[in-house]
Amino acid sequence: MKLIVGLGNPGTKYKQNRHNIGFQVLESLAESANINIDKKKFNSIYGEGVVRSEKVFLVKPQTFMNLSGEAVFKVIKYFDIEHKDIIVIHDDIDLDLGRIKIQFDGGDGGHKGIHSIVVEAGTNRFIRIRVGIGRPPLFQDAAFYVLMNFKPEEKEIIKEVIERAKDAVLMILSKGLSATMNHYNQKR
Repeated sequence: MKLIVGLGNPGTKYKQNRHNIGFQVLESLAESANINIDKKKFNSIYGEGVVRSEKVFLVKPQTFMNLSGEAVFKVIKYFDIEHKDIIVIHDDIDLDLGRIKIQFDGGDGGHKGIHSIVVEAGTNRFIRIRVGIGRPPLFQDAAFYVLMNFKPEEKEIIKEVIERAKDAVLMILSKGLSATMNHYNQKR
């Protein structure tokens, strides 16, 4: 079984925020796989199903971004999921808008949601799909920036990157991590 986590903040107020791109990718994946994310448990909203012959557990933590690890750890512990079977989708201000990068392990890059997961799970050895949201303008606070909605002129780029990030998850499930990293981590 694979645990696929989209990071974001709960509530309609945050739905279109830059910080919620992980939720948006997970929702796109769920829609394409015909999986309802509507069950509540583990401080999360989740759904179960099969994608590319792999049983998956799709999770949207409802603990707010900075405490994502609390919810994720509950799922890991309950289902006894190995860390290598965890895929976390999250925003990244260090990547250009629309770029994605896939990695296994490493630091948290200053991302408080990833930091929380690393602390709670006791490991950094899980797959991450980092979705670029771009850097804030000069002198703008990063915490303020990530809670902003995307600009109208960015919507098409975001629509495309959500689709590419969803496809990256599908490729990990069908062709493995190495092939997916080789395909997606090249600069285009």
